[in-house]
Amino acid sequence: MPLRVVTLEDGKTVITLFLIGDLDHETKYDQITDSLYIHLADRPSVDSDEVADGVVLDFDENGALVGIDVQHASQKADIQNLSLLHLPLRELDAA
Repeated sequence: MPLRVVTLEDGKTVITLFLIGDLDHETKYDQITDSLYIHLADRPSVDSDEVADGVVLDFDENGALVGIDVQHASQKADIQNLSLLHLPLRELDAA
């Protein structure tokens, strides 16, 4: 699952995740803690990796990405205009 995390000059973080196949995701934002969690799979997380300041990727026992946790989310992204796009492709063929 290709993933790109970029921190812009203004401190905002752009997360680009290229997904192939079915995706059963859930996005939760907690205003009290200012945290955003994108739940990508219904499997428990056993490992995590902070890939940018306050951006943590959660992985299952096989190393597959199961979630993305963004701390101080309103400072890193425009929460009001957050959108997740998914192309329902089964496989990706290179031209």
